[in-house]
Amino acid sequence: MLITGQSGSGKEMVARGIHQASKRTGHPFVAVNCAALTESLIESELFGHEKGAFTGATDRKIGRFEAANHGTLFLDEVGELPLGRQTKFLRVLEEQCFERVGGTKSIHVNVRVVAATNRDLPAMVKAGTFREDLYYRLSVIHTIVPSLGERPTDIPILAHHFLLRLRSQVARNIDGFSRDAMNAMCAYRWPGNVRELRNAVERAIVLGDGNQLEVADLPPELFTGSGDPAVAPAVAPAVAPAVAPAIVAATAPVAHSPAAEAQAPMTLRDLEKNGIIAALQSTGGNKARAAALLQIDRSTLYKKIKDYEIGS
Repeated sequence: MLITGQSGSGKEMVARGIHQASKRTGHPFVAVNCAALTESLIESELFGHEKGAFTGATDRKIGRFEAANHGTLFLDEVGELPLGRQTKFLRVLEEQCFERVGGTKSIHVNVRVVAATNRDLPAMVKAGTFREDLYYRLSVIHTIVPSLGERPTDIPILAHHFLLRLRSQVARNIDGFSRDAMNAMCAYRWPGNVRELRNAVERAIVLGDGNQLEVADLPPELFTGSGDPAVAPAVAPAVAPAVAPAIVAATAPVAHSPAAEAQAPMTLRDLEKNGIIAALQSTGGNKARAAALLQIDRSTLYKKIKDYEIGS
């Protein structure tokens, strides 16, 4: 499977969601950044090596393919694989077997390979820097992840997700986002995509001092020159059908009237409940797919459905 999209658009999150929603979920998910591996070490990292295979190989090493047996191997930045190493990689994809560096014994594995890149692989094929047969082997299923600016109604769900993951960095209790803070995040185009959103939430957690994240806690680039939140673009249902109308209504910009200012911000509990409802609606009630979309275990989803009395 091949996942393409802009840098920071959440390709690894998609790969993890695929793994968690599959029958392989109880087995390893092994991620490899191909851009971080030198050409001389790629074979050892992917396929392992035997003791004494080269200088410094003092012990046998299990490679990433072997470590991911029965699970999923996620190859990020697959476009950075050196051309000279692509031939062996293609053979492993075709035959699901390989030899460790310095070894002669064939090792058979059962691995789902999910590759991701922000590079234009067809253009690289034409330029002769990426093997055509490897490209077609990887792209049996090709998924394009839109930029975060193209799916703005995902912003509340992702912001909430990152808040839950990162709020333990500080000692104070953080319940959620103020309405103005969420409006500002929904209005911003996020050129750095999901990665930039995560960094913004982390910054707000660290710099804030209340039990809600406020506009002042967010990075300054989220605002216009006057310092006011930008006006959020209208979101057609076709842009991001996975998000419930309740979330769109709860996070849309509101007029600065006394009634609006008196309205209480959404609590973290409300955002979480709405996010679960949205995921269930978008998957037709399929709890396994909804859990994968929300990046949580199915058992956690079942518990939250019961706690929030969703569908009762």
